[in-house]
Amino acid sequence: MNLPITSRIKRSPLLQNSQAKNAIDPNNPSATVGGGLKSEDVITSETKKKPYVGASNDACSSEYIAKNGDAKCKEYKALSQETKDNANLETVETVTPGEDTTWEGTLKTTTKGDVFNPWETRAQSRSIKKEGRDSRRSDIKKAKNEARGAGTFDKDGVYTEGTELKGKAKREYIKKARQKAKAKELAFESREFAAASERNSKSRASGKRGGSTDVVTGQTDTKQSELSTPEQKAMLKRQAIAAAAAAAAAAKKKSPNPMKASSPYKMKGSMFQKGY
Repeated sequence: MNLPITSRIKRSPLLQNSQAKNAIDPNNPSATVGGGLKSEDVITSETKKKPYVGASNDACSSEYIAKNGDAKCKEYKALSQETKDNANLETVETVTPGEDTTWEGTLKTTTKGDVFNPWETRAQSRSIKKEGRDSRRSDIKKAKNEARGAGTFDKDGVYTEGTELKGKAKREYIKKARQKAKAKELAFESREFAAASERNSKSRASGKRGGSTDVVTGQTDTKQSELSTPEQKAMLKRQAIAAAAAAAAAAKKKSPNPMKASSPYKMKGSMFQKGY
């Protein structure tokens, strides 16, 4: 049987690999950058005496004179002592390769805020209270509707039929819903007021007068979505390389041939050696 066109579209590999499914999480709090550094090679030089290579290369040796004559020996003896000494020295250079260093760091972004005037603070407070109150009223209305037998929708939008409640059961259900909604409202207000107080305090600490905007309040980790596309790709590549290296190291620690238990009669030790 052929599936509906919408069903076939949903199962398309193009959609499965779509940008939406592979999108970067904008809430990732720790965008990082990194790379590799290589220090310069260290070159050291040292003057040493030339190594002795045998009588056949000594112009004044009897072996050399018998074979090549004494011209070279006379030429050598005519040189000054300084020239002779320098002729027996050589400069040796040693190259020490620079070390490779990899680095990784978490990026930081400046945080900014506004210095509120008193009336702006009050407006902010009223806004927070209204949002909490609206949410509480919505939760209670939902509970009343459910008590009358109305169904509910889950997160995927699927509707489920409800069961109507009567008498005490209905009153208890609505009462519990009110208590839960009020607790939720208070938790929301507490969280929002604390966050607003912290933000306003940091803005005021700048020393700027009320009404100032975009004052520096501190710094926070840069989000991955704030990086450019090439930077994000480089970051993901480094993470993949690091993960592969960690997996390889973990696999290397595991012995491919685990030691098997040996028979005690094959063990070496004083208790199994003969006493003669």
